[in-house]
Amino acid sequence: MPTIVWDYDGTLHNSMRIYAPAVRSVFTDLKQWGLVEEVPEDKRIREWIGLTRQDMWCQAAPQLDQEQQDSAGLMVGHLMRELGLQGQARLYPGAERVLSWVKEHRWTQFMLTNAGSDYMGQHRELFGLDQWFDAYYCPEGCDDRDKRELFRDIQEKFDGPWIMIGDRKQDVEAAKCNDAPALGCLYGYGGLEELEMADYTVARIDQIPLLLERIFCPEASQRNLRTI
Repeated sequence: MPTIVWDYDGTLHNSMRIYAPAVRSVFTDLKQWGLVEEVPEDKRIREWIGLTRQDMWCQAAPQLDQEQQDSAGLMVGHLMRELGLQGQARLYPGAERVLSWVKEHRWTQFMLTNAGSDYMGQHRELFGLDQWFDAYYCPEGCDDRDKRELFRDIQEKFDGPWIMIGDRKQDVEAAKCNDAPALGCLYGYGGLEELEMADYTVARIDQIPLLLERIFCPEASQRNLRTI
């Protein structure tokens, strides 16, 4: 029985809607306090989506000490939760249909994300994610182990075949380091260069079901293709 492992931000969730305004707000304060020189543009902010909080701040503001980075990260998280409560968070159009399609096939679905546990807790409630997902894995709640290690845990506990679906390089690496295929989502935030090592890529989220069917149910896929 296939096990489908999903990234969240940039793969299912259109994160820029709440991440970009939160980051800009915090950087505006940091600039006023003389801790950073400029407020980043969206192009730069997109590069940080999907990273751990520690990696994000090491890239975004390495001049800040650990306490300052931790404080800034908490501020970003607070603002994102506030925007979520205001109804600004959105899954990509079609994401719910894709997740339901996988569930109808009775395949196991896990979330493997660098998002924090509080953030994911809110989004589980906002979007009813528990109706689709069997479990959630994130470094923050798993002794800060990275996605490669957590993907290995999933393989050890649950039957395959497995596939990792994500939009960033670390998603591809999590699969490839564990001899599993990776599906790269070009509509997310990583881009073609980051996803060049993925076994498969899709330009739109609604292309995922047909690709999964071709991988895991090739006979059914051929029947469906003949009827199109």
